[in-house]
This record gives sequence, structure tokens and C-alpha cells, in this order.
Amino acid sequence: MRLHAEDDETRTAAFLEGGGEMGALMRAHDWAATSLGPPERWPAPLRTAVRIMLNTGHPMYIWWGRELACLYNDAYRRSIGPERHPGSLGQPARAVWDEIWNIIGPQIEQVMSGGGATWHVNQLVPITRNGRREDVYWTYSYSPIDEPDATSGVGGVLVVCTETTEAVLAQRSLAEQSERQRRLFEQAPGFICTLRGPEHVFEFANQAYRRLIGDRPLLGLPVRTAIPEIEGQGFFERLDHVYATGERFVGDQLSVRIARSSGAAPELRVLDFIYEPVIEGGRVTGIFVEGYDVTERTRAEAALAESEARLRLVQAAGGIGSFDFDLVRDEAVCSPEYYALFGLPDGTPMNRGTWTAAIHPDDRARAIETLERAIAERKPFDYEYRIVRADTGQVRWLTGRAAIVLDAAGQPARLVGGNIDITPVKQADIRQRALIELSDCIRDLEDPADLAYAAAEILGRSLGVSRAGYGAINPAAETITIERDWNAPGIQSLAGVLHFRDYGSYIEDLKRGETVVFADAETDPRTAATADALKAISARAVVNMPVSERRGLVGLLYLNHAEAREWPPEELALIKEVAERTRTAIARREVEEELRGLAASLETKVEERTRELMLAQEALRQSQKLEAMGQLTGGVAHDFNNLLTPIIGSLDLLHRRAAGSEREQRLIDGALQSAERAKTLVQRLLAFARRQPLQPRPVDVGALVEGMADLVASTSGPRTRVTVDVGAGVPAAVADPNQLEMAILNLSVNARDAMPEGGRLSITVGAETVGGGHRSGLAPGRYVTLCVADTGAGMEPETLKRAVEPFFSTKGIGKGTGLGLSMVHGLVVQLGGAMQLSSRPGLGTQVELWLPATEQRAESETEARRPGAALATGRALVVDDEDLVRASTADMLGELGYEVTECGSADEALRLLQASAPFDLLVTDHLMPGMTGTELGRVAIQCRPDLRVLVISGYADLDGIAPDLPRLTKPFRQAELAEVLGGIASATCAETVGSIGPR
Repeated sequence: MRLHAEDDETRTAAFLEGGGEMGALMRAHDWAATSLGPPERWPAPLRTAVRIMLNTGHPMYIWWGRELACLYNDAYRRSIGPERHPGSLGQPARAVWDEIWNIIGPQIEQVMSGGGATWHVNQLVPITRNGRREDVYWTYSYSPIDEPDATSGVGGVLVVCTETTEAVLAQRSLAEQSERQRRLFEQAPGFICTLRGPEHVFEFANQAYRRLIGDRPLLGLPVRTAIPEIEGQGFFERLDHVYATGERFVGDQLSVRIARSSGAAPELRVLDFIYEPVIEGGRVTGIFVEGYDVTERTRAEAALAESEARLRLVQAAGGIGSFDFDLVRDEAVCSPEYYALFGLPDGTPMNRGTWTAAIHPDDRARAIETLERAIAERKPFDYEYRIVRADTGQVRWLTGRAAIVLDAAGQPARLVGGNIDITPVKQADIRQRALIELSDCIRDLEDPADLAYAAAEILGRSLGVSRAGYGAINPAAETITIERDWNAPGIQSLAGVLHFRDYGSYIEDLKRGETVVFADAETDPRTAATADALKAISARAVVNMPVSERRGLVGLLYLNHAEAREWPPEELALIKEVAERTRTAIARREVEEELRGLAASLETKVEERTRELMLAQEALRQSQKLEAMGQLTGGVAHDFNNLLTPIIGSLDLLHRRAAGSEREQRLIDGALQSAERAKTLVQRLLAFARRQPLQPRPVDVGALVEGMADLVASTSGPRTRVTVDVGAGVPAAVADPNQLEMAILNLSVNARDAMPEGGRLSITVGAETVGGGHRSGLAPGRYVTLCVADTGAGMEPETLKRAVEPFFSTKGIGKGTGLGLSMVHGLVVQLGGAMQLSSRPGLGTQVELWLPATEQRAESETEARRPGAALATGRALVVDDEDLVRASTADMLGELGYEVTECGSADEALRLLQASAPFDLLVTDHLMPGMTGTELGRVAIQCRPDLRVLVISGYADLDGIAPDLPRLTKPFRQAELAEVLGGIASATCAETVGSIGPR
């Protein structure tokens, strides 16, 4: 038997080996306290499953037995959060997973009942983890773990799962992006389609593509099947080549014959298009096709070319911009349109020199070389160059064709041709090329500085200026700081700090957000005086485009040219568009950088917010706990008050009548004292619950403490030395003297109990002006301070934290209620003050109270206890649903000289009053079944305006009792009842008699 036991233990240790943290937790777990019992008694199938679970890196979970006890491994632990780890180990599944039992319960039941395994892909199973409810997606299976002894043959469920939340959300995002892209493609003006695989199967075709090839099936078909009529036209071969090599193909005005409707003959169309390989995982997987049907444009261009050819033949000796240049005499005859192109007056003498001077310096050499070669070859030629108009200095693009006319000897004699202004076409081409290049830079460059430089370079080269760049502006200092700029060959950089006022007065225009443009610094009034300074930095012609953000002017995009030049609207539009696109791209880069920084700190912030949330939740739980206990104590106090009222009333009656023998009188006195102590305990409960009705008035705290000195000393015993120190000039405090006396006595008793071997108890009274941020948390103002300190044992920090908790006590059973400090704390808070506890083990405890100070004079004890008016008598109606309370109250009134009638409900009393019964006084309980005492009093006064009404209640806060009705709190003695009735009779304190309690 010993060998078998050792074998069992060995096997037990073996199947729980490994498993990381969960393995260690399982080996240390008290399994005997769970439904599974000790591991050595676990069935073999469970052991095997647990061993597999602990030693795999895949998230796994096991439910076993009738209670479906929970087991899981390290990989699964990371998915469930601190709410269930490690507390769920060995616990019943229903208790652990109650929030999702409606989802997983039926699945588990299916497996456990022998219904077979389940499989779920990307299943939404919301769970609470890390302090919040999360939508979590899982791919998982529930598989049976066989157990022959089980009713269904299944002993448990093995869960193999993977959390797929990130994948599901990513897939959704990708699908949304794909849908957005599909919609954009669908609405694109050009035709678009996507082809997949070596057979070029259609995956997508937009409306423009379907218009091109007609209404025919496309999606899912290979291109050779879908468009068979283009076989032999080279398109299939080009697709095959792009797929095989990964090389892009660009088709420019390629013709294709295609049927554009079902049954129609193929028609000729001209296309501009691109075959772009789609590369995934390093290999070509498809082809993206995009293009335009340019048939109409091509036809128009062909017609135009034909027309131009006819025009050139017709205008061989003249026409639009025509010229006839005599090569021998070096003079030309030109048409009026020719002079208009060059900005010259009609009839201006034209020769080779004037023609050469009009050509843009950058194009001059090439134009001369083209002309000389044509003369040498004696062939017609085409040309294209820029000119600088003589009248405006504007740069224009000209194209033309010229022919060499030979003399009789076969030598070149004349040059005849015509010019056309193609500036808009060239500007559009320059703009398109510049924007395409800028788009490439925006796509490829990450650094904002590099992007700004690239944009400046593109503008500088495209517009042929001397310099372009960005600078940061300081509007206050009127300076620009340039880090880097683009400069044409031979032009020096302006990198550094420049002062705008050194180069003119246009800084004022920039401050207003206006673009500054001048063609010639010498003629612009803003720069004429500083033209030499501008020419010295190669900036005779300038465009300054301000860059503004929410905080105002921050930067400048500038273009400079060393010579005077015009800035046509097309160029300014291009500059503005480049500036806007660049600004947007840079802003996007900056936002992306900020987002990366935010993402890096997100986890830390989430952890901080989680900790803050947990602290807030703990504070809320404590607040709710105190509120609930306050409501409980208020209700308990009401019941006690109803019980104590007949007890105190009856004992008071027996005491006053001196009934019974001397021994019986002592018993009555003892019982009355016990009832009064019970009454005091109820008052403490109410003070804790902050429902004790207070009678705040100006109180001389120093006099009150000095008057209690003997009582405190006698209560503390001979081994405790009591000292009282009252400061000079201490103002009166707003307090209830009776409750304050009870609080001081409470604190003194606590101090005495903390010094069983004796010590020193000091009571200090002073005044303090509290400012903002005071350690007590009080509002600024003047306060009276009361400090009770002892030299006793003190308290540990943990005890100190709980000292004011209700019912918390370190005293032995029967030696304290645990309400003393709670009552004191509740009292001072009700009065608008505060309490602070400080204590250290072995050094004693100090309790500091702050009470609001007042300028009003404190009443003397004689004034406070001024006797009431004489009692009236007559017929009294007593209404209370508690028989004993009603009888006790009736007896007191009877002894006071009233003829008493009793009623057990408001309805019964109302019938008597409405029957015109001659009552002088109505004494009614407040809360009764049906009508309340306040409601009864209102109706009674309507019936009998001269009727005096007194409302009594076991609830101390007296909520719902009209403030103009006299009221009395249970329990009470006959003397207290008489005092209230005297006040009612005198009609001098109807509003203030309020919640009069025992004095």
C-alpha cells in the first residue's frame, strides 16, 4: 500500500509539473476545498487534459465535473483580466462566467450532454476585464473530455481558443477601406478594372470601363473569355508580359477594335492606359488597369493636324504669325499677328538680331542652332522656344514651322514660316508635371523640411526662376529665417536671418495675409527705394506667398528672379496650389508624428486612468456604505424611540408618584436610568447617521469645558491628571451645547480607556482663522478649536484609518459600541466644522475639533433654561397607531390636567373632529398608515382654526413635518411634554420649539 501511495503522489506531481505561473498556482491550490477534490484523486482523463493544457503555449481552458470547475493555463490567463485571475481557479463556471452564460452555457451543455464538440469563428463574447466591459472576439472550440464514469460519457470540456479582436477589427477596417476605394474607382471618370492571376480574371470594373466595352458579363471571367474580339491586337500579350515580368506598361493613343454592345460589329477606339502590376508577397498576383478613351480627342487632334497642314500650305507666304525672312539682306516681312506675338509695334524692322534678342536667354542657343542646321540641310523644320515679349516682359511659348526657299542657284535665299502661341498648353503641361512630381515627393518624403525644399525646387525648376524656398517669419521682429533654399546655377543662397525692412515696405501686406507680387523692384513703389538691395540678392522680381496658421502669420513661400519678369495668373495659380498641397502634407506629417507620440504614451495613460477609476470606485463604495448604514441607523433609531417612549413615560410616572416600597423605587430608578442610557445610545446612532436634530446656538465653549472639568476628572479616575486650557478672547461657537457636552465626555472616556495605567488628559480651547487649502478641508473663515489629547497607547496607522468607522472598536466585548468617534465626527460635520485625528503608537492620541465661530453672544445657562409659559388645559385628542405610545402619552396629558380621548388612526380622529367634538389640543404621531400627522393637523386646523396641534415622531430628522407646526421627538418625559405645551400655550415660540429633545 505504501508503494501505491508513493506512486500516486509521484503521478500527481508529474501531471501538474511545468505550466509557469498557473502550474505553480495549481500545485499550491487547496483543491480539497473545491468540487474537484485532491489532485491525486482526479480521473485519468482530467489529469491528461490538465497536463496538455499546462504545457502548451496555446490558450486553453477546462471545465470539469458537475459544477464545471475552472482550470486554465498561462496563455489563457492573459485574456481574462485581473477580475477573474487567479480568483476563478477551481470555482464553478456559472459563478465565474455569469455575465456571458447565456452565450457559452448552451454550448457547454451540448458538449457535456454528449452532443459533440462545437466550433466558433470570430464569435463576439463581451467580457469585463481590466475594469471595463469589452467587446471581445474569439475563435474557439469546445471539445469533450471523455470520462467513462460520467452519465453522458463526458466528464468535462476542453476549450482551445484564440482572441481575434484585433484581427476582426482590422478586417473590418480593411473592408471599409476597400469599399471606399471601390466607390472612388466606380465614380472615376477614367476606366478602371482589376485583373487577378495569370489568366487575368476580372475582379472589378467601373462604369467607365463597362461603357467602353459594352454591357457584357465580366466579373469572374478571364479577359480572353470576356473580350474575345481583341485577340490578335496585342493586348493579351502585353498583359501576359506585365504579369510575367512585373514591368509596368503605358499605352499612349493605342487603337483597339472592340464591340461596344451585344451583337454589334467591333469599332475603332483610341485609348491612353496603363497596366500596373499588383505585387503581393514579392510576386505579381494581378494587374491594375486604368486609362481614358481618347478617341474623340485623337480624332479632334487628327482633324486639327490636317487643318494646320492645310493652313500652312495656304499661308506659305503669310498667315497667323507668318514671316518671310530674306537671308541675304537680313531683313524680314512679318504679318501683324507676328508682331503681336512678340509685343512689337507693327512695322518694326525685323532682322536676325532683333529675332535673336527676343528669344528667352535659356532657349536662344538652341533656337539659333536649329535654324542654322535647317539652312545647312535646306529642309523644312519645326521649332519650339520661349520669347520675352518686348512690351510686357512676359515669357511666352511659340511653336512653328518654317521652310527654306532656294534661289536660282540652289542656295538658301529666304526663310518662310509661321508661329503659334502655345503658352497655355505648355503651362498646363508644366503644371501637370510639377504637380505629379510634387505628389511623388509627398508620397516618398517623411521629413517636413525635406518636403518643403522639394516643393520649392519643383517650383523653381518648373517656372525657370532664380530662387525658391520657405522661411519662418517673426511678425513682431519683422524677420525671416531661412534654413535652406533652392537656387539656380550661379545664384547664391539666402540661408540665414533677413530683415524685411531692408528690402522694402511690403511686410505690412504680408501681415495682412496678402500675397506680395512685383515684376520689377525698380518700378514697384514698395521696393523702389531698396531696389539695389533686392538686385544684390538676385530678387528683382518676387512672389511672396504668406503661410498662416491659427496663431497668425508663421511662414513664407518665396520665388525670386534676378531679372524683371511678369508673373502671369497661371503661374500664380500653380504657386498657390503647390503651397496649399505642401502645407496640407506637412500638417499631415506633423499630425502623424503627434499620433505616434500619443500612441506611445497611450498605454501609460490607460494604466493611469484605470488606477484613478479604481480609486474613484473605492471611494464611491465607501460613500455608499456609509449612506446605507446611515439609513439603517435612522430606521433602527425610529423603532427604538417608539419602544422607549412608553417605557420612559411609564417609569417616569412611577418615579414621580413614588410608587412601591423603597426597594421597588430603587428598581424603578435603575430602570429609568437604563432607559435614559438607551435613549442616549439612540442619540449617538442618530448623530452618526447625521439625523439627530440639533439645537445650534452661540455657545461659550471655554465656559462649557471649564464647567465639565470636575465631571471629566471624576469620570477619568484618580490616576489620570486632567488639565483644561482656555485661550483668551475665544469667540462663541455655533453648537448644540448638549451634544457638545456628550462629545467631550465621549472623547474623555476614550482617552481614559487608552491610559489604563494613568496619564495626562488635556483639553484645550482656542480660536483659529482658516485659509484656503487647510489640512482640515474647511472653507476659509474663523473657527473655535477644541483639542482633547492623551498620553495613552496611541494607535497603529491601520487602526487610525478605521477609527471613525461606525461600530469599529478596539475595546473588549461589552466595553464600547464603536459609535463614539463616529458620533463626534457626525456632530461637527452637521455643525459645519471638521474633526482631525492624529496618533502614534506609544505617544498618545489627539482629537481636534473645529466649530464655526460667531459674533453673537452666547446665552448663559440660566437664559438657556428659561422656564416656559404656564400650561393650558382642556380636552386633548391623542392619535398614534402604537397602542403603548398612545397610552403613555394620554397618561402624561391626564396628569397635566387634560381630559384625554385616544384614537388609533388619523381617519378615526378626523371623524371625531368633523363631528365638531370640542377638543382644545391635538397630539398626533407623524408617520401612521394612511394620513400623516402633518396632513391630519392641517385638516384639523381647517375644521377648528383655534385648535392647538403638536406633532410627535420617532424619526429624528422630522422630514415632511411642516415647519410651522410644533413638534416633539420621541422618547420624552412628562416634563418635556409640559415644556412644549407651555410654549404652544404662550404662542411665543411656535416656530422655534421645533425638535425639542431632552435637556
